Amino acid sequence: MRNILAGVGALLLLAPIALTAQSTGTIQGKVFEEEGAPATGANIRLLGSRYGAVANQSGEFRIINIDPGQYTLVTTRSGSVPDTTAVEVLVDRTITLQIQLSMWSRGPIIVTERTNATPIFRGDPINREILPAELIQDRPTQGVGGLLDGLAGVISTGNGPSIHGGRPQESAFLIDGANVSDEFTGGAGTSFALAPTPASVAYAQLDLLKSGFGAEYDLDGPGFNLVTRTGRNDRYEAVARFRTAVPWLYGWSDPLTVKKAGTTTDTTLPAAQLQGSGRSTYEFGVGGPMPGWNGMTFFISGKYEGIKNTSPSYKVNDMSAEYAAARAGLARQVWGQQVNPTNLGQLPHQQAMIRDVTARFKANLTPMTSIEFGGEIGWTSAEHGAWGNIYQFDHPLFVKTTGESDTLFSVLERDAQQTNENILLRRGNVKLVHFLDSLSLLRLNLTVVDREYELGEKDESRSYGMLDAFHIYRPSDANGDVILDRYDLPQQDHRPNPNTAVQASPYLRNPLTGLYEGPESGGASMNPYGMNSGIFPVHGNSGGYEYRASTKMALNAAYEGMFTIGEIGAEVKAGVDAARYTLRRHSNSLPWDQNPFFDVYGISSNYFTFKDTTGKLNEFFASPYHPWELALYLGTSFRYKSIVVQPGVRFEVFNPGTYSAPAERSTFREVLRSLDQQGDAAMKFQVSPRIGIAYPITERSQFRVNFAMLFRRPEFNLLYDNAYGDAQRGNQLFGNPDIRSERQINYEMGYQSVIGDDYSIDLTAYYRDIFNQSGVRYVPALPSPYLIYDVNEFGNVRGVEVTIRRQLSSNFRGEVNYTAQKAVGTASSPAANYSTVVGAPDPYTGQARTAPLTEYPLSFDVAHKANLNVAFVWRKGEGPSIGGILPLEGTTISLGASFATGIPYTLESSRGVQLSEMNARRFPSRFNTDAHIERTFRLADLFGESFGEMELRLFADINNLLNLTAASGVAISRNVGGSLFSISGNADADGRTLDLRIGDFVATPYHKDSDPARPETFDANQYDRFGHRLYNPYADVNLDGVVTQQERYEGYQRYVATAQSLRANYQQPRTVAVGFAVKF
Repeated sequence: MRNILAGVGALLLLAPIALTAQSTGTIQGKVFEEEGAPATGANIRLLGSRYGAVANQSGEFRIINIDPGQYTLVTTRSGSVPDTTAVEVLVDRTITLQIQLSMWSRGPIIVTERTNATPIFRGDPINREILPAELIQDRPTQGVGGLLDGLAGVISTGNGPSIHGGRPQESAFLIDGANVSDEFTGGAGTSFALAPTPASVAYAQLDLLKSGFGAEYDLDGPGFNLVTRTGRNDRYEAVARFRTAVPWLYGWSDPLTVKKAGTTTDTTLPAAQLQGSGRSTYEFGVGGPMPGWNGMTFFISGKYEGIKNTSPSYKVNDMSAEYAAARAGLARQVWGQQVNPTNLGQLPHQQAMIRDVTARFKANLTPMTSIEFGGEIGWTSAEHGAWGNIYQFDHPLFVKTTGESDTLFSVLERDAQQTNENILLRRGNVKLVHFLDSLSLLRLNLTVVDREYELGEKDESRSYGMLDAFHIYRPSDANGDVILDRYDLPQQDHRPNPNTAVQASPYLRNPLTGLYEGPESGGASMNPYGMNSGIFPVHGNSGGYEYRASTKMALNAAYEGMFTIGEIGAEVKAGVDAARYTLRRHSNSLPWDQNPFFDVYGISSNYFTFKDTTGKLNEFFASPYHPWELALYLGTSFRYKSIVVQPGVRFEVFNPGTYSAPAERSTFREVLRSLDQQGDAAMKFQVSPRIGIAYPITERSQFRVNFAMLFRRPEFNLLYDNAYGDAQRGNQLFGNPDIRSERQINYEMGYQSVIGDDYSIDLTAYYRDIFNQSGVRYVPALPSPYLIYDVNEFGNVRGVEVTIRRQLSSNFRGEVNYTAQKAVGTASSPAANYSTVVGAPDPYTGQARTAPLTEYPLSFDVAHKANLNVAFVWRKGEGPSIGGILPLEGTTISLGASFATGIPYTLESSRGVQLSEMNARRFPSRFNTDAHIERTFRLADLFGESFGEMELRLFADINNLLNLTAASGVAISRNVGGSLFSISGNADADGRTLDLRIGDFVATPYHKDSDPARPETFDANQYDRFGHRLYNPYADVNLDGVVTQQERYEGYQRYVATAQSLRANYQQPRTVAVGFAVKF
C-alpha cells in the first residue's frame, strides 16, 4: 500500500467481469399506425446512445445491450408525426412499450411525449429491485447500505446486508457487474461503512438481486450490483457535489434515570447533545463524447470523504472543569502534568478518509463491434482510537549511549500504539462485444480485481494528506527471536530497591519506539477515575498486525442470441467463466510474544526458523496460494404466447491448489511430515440447476415461480487461514483446504401487477433450505484438541414480502414494503459455535457441550420490518402559484420511515453459563424517520441564457427526524462470531464492568509519597509493573495524599455514570447534513 496510485493507468485498462446480463438492459415493443395496423419499417432511435432498430413486418422491435439510464426514444415513419417517449433502461430488465403513431396534420408538427409510462416487465421471473438514479438522489438515506436497508427482504448489520435471511458475508457485492466482495471474509470486507465505493454522482442504478437469477450470473446467493454511469454521445455533462454535517442542528437525548453503581438508588443523568463526526464529502463526475475519437464516450468520477470522528457520541466530559481544577496542582506534583476534561463524544485518533476514482470508456470499433474499458481505484485509511487509551500520555524517550535522552514530544503513546487500517481496492475491465446480427452477440470480458487490507501501527511522525494512505509499519524481526521488533518489551536482569520508584521496574523502553511496548497493561493510568485495571491501560499496544492481499484474474466468454421456432420465442445465453486467485496473509495477534498466535502465507518470515532447521516450512509458507475455478453455463428462455420458461444450469469446478489439511498436527514436526505425505486437496465439482417460470395473467400482471439449487464455495479464510498450524496450543481453529461447498435450495413464488396507471404491487413468498453450511468441527486429538472449519451446520429461511409502489403522478410518488421473515439455523457465522464447543462443561450434566443440533433464530433474524418512502416532486413550471410565482418549482421533499423488530441474543450468567435458550431474547424494536429536501435552480432563469443548462441543487438530509432516543439494544457481554450474549438484558448495566461492588477493589491504600519511616508507603503494592506509583490525584477525593478503597470505588461510580451517559445502547438523536450540487 505504500504507493497507492502506482499502476492506476494500467489498471484502468484491465477488468472486472461486466456481464451484459448484469449491467445492461433491453427495450422491446410494437409500433402501430394511427388506425391500429403494424407500422412496418418505422425507425426507432435511442438518443444519447448509438442504438436503434427498425420495426419488422409485425411492427415489433427489440434493442439489446443498452447501458442503464434515462433516454429519449424517438420513433419516426414517413407520413406520421415523430413520437418521443422518455424511457428508463434498467439493469437486465426488458422494458416493453406500445407506440402508436399519428398521421401528419396541417399546421406545425407536434411532438408527443410520454414521460411517465409504466413499463411492463413481462416474462421476467427474477426477484429483484432496482433503484434508478432519480430515486437514489431523492432518498433520505445516504450510501449503498442505507439504500439497501429501505428495500424489502434486506436487514442491515454491522458487516453488511443480510438478504433473504442469509449471512451478511454471503451477500455478493458487485460494481458494474464485477464481484468485488472480499475474497477472504466475504461481503464488503471488515467494515461495510468504510468500504470504498464510487461517488454517488456516478450511480446509474442499484440492483438488488434476491433470487431467480439465471445461470449466466456468477452468483451463489443473493447480492447487489451498483451500476455506474457511462457518458452520452450527444452532449457533455459534468457535476460537482458537496455534503457536510451540521452538528449544531443535531438533536439531544432525553434525561436518563439509572441505578447508581453498587446501590439501589435512582439517579438521573442529564440530557446531552449528539456531537458531529466532521464528515464532509466532495464528489465530481464528468462525461460525454471523447474529444479526438469519434464514437467513444467516457464518464469519470471521483470522491473524497473525510471523517474527523468515526464514532461520535454525546457531549459528555469525563470530569467537570471544577473537579479537574481542584486537583491540577497536585497532579503536576505527582505526574509533572495535569489532566484536563476530555469531551468523550469526539475522541482523538478517530480520523478516516475514503477515496475513490472510477472511469468507464466505451467506443465503437466497427458498426458491429464495441469495446468498453475502465476501472476503479478506491482506498480507505482509518484510525481506531478508543476511550480506554486516551490517558496514555507518555512520549517516546530515546536513551543515548552517553546516558543522555531525547523525548519526542510531538508523539503521544496513545496514538503511536493504537491500530490503524488501510483498505485498497483496484479493479479494471476490458469488454469486447460483437453483434452477429441485431439479436445475437458474442462477448469477451477480462478481469482483474485486487484487494489489500492492512491493520497495525502507523508512523505518527508523518502528516497525511487527502490522497495519502497511512504508513503502517511492516513486521520486522532483525534478531530472529520471533518477537516483532517494534512490539518488543525488553527487560533488565535485576530489580533495584522499589523505594527509588524511577528504577523500580524490570522493563525497559523499546529502542525503536522509545515506548513501553508489549500488551496493554493496567497500572498507574492517568485517568480521572483512579482506575488501575485493564479498562484504562497505562502502557502497551491495543492490537497486533494483520495483512491480507488477494488478486483475482478472470475471463468470461459468452454468446447471447434470440430467435423464434414457430410460435416459440427463444433466448440462449451460454458461456464460460474462469478465475485464478493469488492469496497472501501475514497475521500476528501477539507480536510481543515468542510463542504468538500467527499465520503467514505468501510472505517470507522468521516464524519457523527455530522450529524447522531444514527451512522447508519457511519455503512453503513464503509462497502464496493459487486456487482456481472454472464454470460452464447454459441459460435459456422459451416464450410461448404468454408463458415464459427459463431453465438454466451451471457446471462448476474448484481447485484449492494446495495440500490437504494435516492428518496429525500435535507438533510442528507432524505438520512438516504431512507436507511430504499428504496429497493435494480434492477438486470440487458441482452442478447447479435452476428454473424460473413467468405466467402473465393479463397484460399488466404476472405470476412467477423460481427454483434453484445453488452451491457456494466458502470464503477463502475458512480454507487457508492457519490451515497448516500445529496444535501445541490447545483449542486452536484451523482452516480446511478440503472443505466442501455449501448447498442451498431456493423456492419462491411471486405475483406482480400494475394497478391503474400509477400503482404496482409485488408479493413474494420464499423458502431457503440450507445444507452443509460452514461451521466448526471439534477434533479431540491428544494431547491438544483443536477445531477445524467444516460444513456441518444447517438451517432454513422462510418469508413473505409485499411492496406497493406509486410512480410519480400529480407531483407525488411513494413506496411501502413489508417483510415477515424467520431465519433459523445452527450457526449464525462459521465461528459462532467456537466458545460453545471449547467452553465450560454443561452446568447441569457436567458433560462437554457440543454444537447445537436444534435450529434457533439466527443473530440477524428480524421477524418484522416495514419501510415507507414518499416524495413530493415539483418540476419546472409546477407547483402552487402565488401571485404568479411558483415557490415550490424545482423542489423535492422526500420522507422515509422504518420499523423493525429487534435482533435476538442469549441471556447468560456472569460466569458464562447460558440461562436462556439460544437467541431466545430480543433487542427492543426500532422506529425511525428521515427526510430529504432539495431545491433545484436553473441558472439561466436567474442570470440569463448564457448559463445554458447549468443547474444548482441545494439539499438537506435529516436522519431521525422525530428525534426518537429510546433504547435500541442491551449491554452485550460477549460477541462470538456474531452471536450475542448478555448478562443483564438491559441497556444500562452489563453485569460485569458496570456492576462491580466495593469488595471487588483492593483495600490497600495508595500513598502519594514514599516515606522511609513507613514501609507500607514504598511497598511493591504501591507501584505498577513499570515502576509508576499507583496513587492517582484524581481519585483522591479529600486531597489528603492517600487514595482509599472507598475513594477508588467513588471514582469507579463516576466512571459508570460517564459510561451510561454515552448511551451506547440507545438510538442516536436527530442528525442534519446539508450540501449542494452544480450540474453543467
